[in-house]
Amino acid sequence: MSLSDEKRSDNLELLRRNIPFPQRLECEGDTVNKTFKDYKTAIIETVNCNLELLDELPPLKTLNIEDVRKRLRKMVEDNLKKDPVFEKSIEIVRYADDIWKYVDSYFREIFDFHDSIRKQLNSEILDVCRMFFNSDLPMAFLTTIEDAILIENDYLDAYDKLIRKERLNLLVSRNNRKRFERLCDDHNRWTKPFTERMDKLERTRIKLFWYTDFSNSATSDEIFKVKSIKSNALDMKIIQDFIDDLRKQIKEMETLIAPKMEISLFTSYDKNIGARSIRKIMELADVPEG
Repeated sequence: MSLSDEKRSDNLELLRRNIPFPQRLECEGDTVNKTFKDYKTAIIETVNCNLELLDELPPLKTLNIEDVRKRLRKMVEDNLKKDPVFEKSIEIVRYADDIWKYVDSYFREIFDFHDSIRKQLNSEILDVCRMFFNSDLPMAFLTTIEDAILIENDYLDAYDKLIRKERLNLLVSRNNRKRFERLCDDHNRWTKPFTERMDKLERTRIKLFWYTDFSNSATSDEIFKVKSIKSNALDMKIIQDFIDDLRKQIKEMETLIAPKMEISLFTSYDKNIGARSIRKIMELADVPEG
């Protein structure tokens, strides 16, 4: 399955994780002005996060880094402005700011938002699969990025499972300010290690993808476009270091999620059609000829 260049551009791997915590901060000021300010601030923060990630990449031999920065900034801004998932994240943050008034709406938005992220992750698996089959990269490149995306699916499953349990307590305690705040604090404590580990894993996954794509681009106009990926354009030690680091982080995330799951890990493999298809292709690719 292939996607057009235009579609690929709409599925850039942008760092925009914003799975919010229940907060206990009250909204102040004019709602319309606050909404616009939140939206502008979120775009600026996401753009800056992507530019910071670009600075963390190993040196790129073929590209002018300033040209890439300018192009990446514009692409991120343009995509966020038309991205319904990003808009949804801003909306959820507003609920979180005043959660005790909007508990029902808040959780409905959270679950819908997570479903949107899952669809986006499925698309990213197909993008990585296409990159792999247009390359001479080692199989570990595909399997490691795929596992990183699937563990993020499991992370969302665990998160949803736990907050469904918390939701009832929050609803019951919505008029008890002290208990409500304590429940929010408890939630923030258990989510912190999840979010920190997941952010680190996602950054490493994106850096691996970006380094591979950018190093095979002759100009900044070619980044994120469909192309043949040649390993001789890469420092394969850097690629292997990324893979090893990402594999280690996947294991750490598995260990963190395992106690929170009532069923075995990698539930995403069973229900994700894209993942099952890729696994089948990989199995066929490993069958010797003759």
